[in-house]
Amino acid sequence: MKKIRELRLAKKLTQEQLAEAVELSVGYISSLENGKKSPSIKRLEKIANVLGVTPTSLFDEEGEPPAQCPFMKDGMWCAPAPAPELDDISKEVCALLRGVPLETKILNYAKDMKKLSDLSPKRG
Repeated sequence: MKKIRELRLAKKLTQEQLAEAVELSVGYISSLENGKKSPSIKRLEKIANVLGVTPTSLFDEEGEPPAQCPFMKDGMWCAPAPAPELDDISKEVCALLRGVPLETKILNYAKDMKKLSDLSPKRG
């Protein structure tokens, strides 16, 4: 996550200062900045908060283009119109999500997926 380094340097913070502010080790911050580790949602939110940005802005803009969501148009959530192929549940979900900022939706979705993965039986 090179973006963390860029934002940290723009705020004139050392790795030590950022690590202390988010209660993580300097080595962990270094590993994040060098792409060797991926943070949890909770850690991502803490880092973003200290850097004064949104969690999604910490992701690098390079690489593959973001996937296009059929429920998005011009950065706004919407049900595709006309949408006869959507079942009733999908239409209801779209209606509920219209008033929620996209970033909140993404973070809540990631948290829900984490909860679901915690519930699944461990194999091994």
